[in-house]
Amino acid sequence: VLPWRNSGGLILHPGGNFPILDVLNLSYWQIGNEEAARNWLAWLTKHLHHPEDLDAWRFLLTRLQWTGHAAPNDLQIFVRNMFRVRPEILDGPNAALFLHNTADIIEHETLYNIVKRWMVCDWSQGKQAAGELLISFLFRADGKDTWQARIDAALDADDDDSDAEAVRIGLAHALSSAWGEERIRHTAHPLLMRLLDGAQGARADALMGVFVNYGKFPKITEGIAIINAILNLPDGIPKRHRHFFFDALKELNAGEREARSTVLRACKTILSEALSEKEDGHLGAYHEFEIVRELLVSLMRQRDTAEDALEQFELLVLNQPFETEKVLQSLES
Repeated sequence: VLPWRNSGGLILHPGGNFPILDVLNLSYWQIGNEEAARNWLAWLTKHLHHPEDLDAWRFLLTRLQWTGHAAPNDLQIFVRNMFRVRPEILDGPNAALFLHNTADIIEHETLYNIVKRWMVCDWSQGKQAAGELLISFLFRADGKDTWQARIDAALDADDDDSDAEAVRIGLAHALSSAWGEERIRHTAHPLLMRLLDGAQGARADALMGVFVNYGKFPKITEGIAIINAILNLPDGIPKRHRHFFFDALKELNAGEREARSTVLRACKTILSEALSEKEDGHLGAYHEFEIVRELLVSLMRQRDTAEDALEQFELLVLNQPFETEKVLQSLES
């Protein structure tokens, strides 16, 4: 989930007669038919020319994001007119949520123009929102080359290009949150690997979200590649969603030799980081010692990883003597 999706505070209705407008809006959608939706969108379109408070329009978009009863063409006309008459309405998190939930039916040209606006507008998180919206166009026939070119431009930009990095962060959030969709899992692995390459800070944290759906990786080889990419990150394994990352390692540990070798490499990294955290007085390190112990016990039972696993076990015991009895009990069982 993108950080701008939750402000962390109360959301207040705009003043004036907005509560009446809000009730009318909800009533039209609850009628639940295409004609009612068409009439309401037509009425709203007429009011685009009126100088209503922008906050009222932006709040209204939070209600319009669920427009299942509207005909695609009617919704396209409404968004097109909104962008033409009052484009500033579309600068902000409410508009981003609205477009995220309706992107599949909004015409390519309108959405592309909105993304271009977000790339240069004053909205501080517009570039991240643009990155999230770009994901949806990987699976559309219209304008696919144009969208892919914009994604490639963000990925190929220099690491110190803050604008491109904002787009990369948006792509990372969108890809992680959408990883549960089959079409994403089966086609977006190359994009995920490119985003993982050299990821730091917010982008690295966002990409850890794929491990929430680790069990849905199409191929074990892809899981191995992703975990190795995480282990190669310049700042180490991100803290976000680490428990899901550990679950992925446990699953991988039941695989073939290449998978177990990856788990062994992860154990070395986790143990090294945990020992450093222990020296700094972080209590979380003790949980990671337990994870490493559990994985090493399994690896010591396999001939191809037993020697290296034993070496890591010795390092664990040397620094955490109380783990010795737990390991021996596990081996005996």
